[in-house]
Parts: sequence; structure tokens; C-alpha cells
Amino acid sequence: MKTIKNIIYNLRNQENQEFDMFNNKLDMQWTLTFEFINNDIYMMVNNSTLTGMFFESLEELEAYLKVSFINDKNYELY
Repeated sequence: MKTIKNIIYNLRNQENQEFDMFNNKLDMQWTLTFEFINNDIYMMVNNSTLTGMFFESLEELEAYLKVSFINDKNYELY
């Protein structure tokens, strides 16, 4: 949950950002990219448009992240 709060906090202060996340337990790294496009937020995982999703607000994005793999306590911002 701390990781999600940090992402949302950072996006409130500066819109287009990229976050590297690492899971020590799985020894895996993920890159989350956020772009603000016409009042929407576009999120990609590992810079793949196949994983791209649009969100209408930071609140909607936060709700999605809370039920996603990022909510796993083993993921930390790099």
C-alpha cells in the first residue's frame, strides 16, 4: 500500500512519470509508465502498449492499483 501511495503522490506533483519496481521474492523488475493525455491517465507496464490502460482520474487509478499485483508487499519502488 505504501508503494501505491507513493506513486499517486508523485503523479499529483508531476504528471508524466516512470516508476521502476522490484520484487525481491520473485527477483523480477517492472516498469510502470504514466502519461496524462487529454484529461486521462494512460498506464503501461514495461513500455508495452499491449498492457496499456486508460483511467479517468487519479482516484480511479489508485483503486485499480489497490487490486493489482502492485499491492503485493514484496514490490518496492526502485
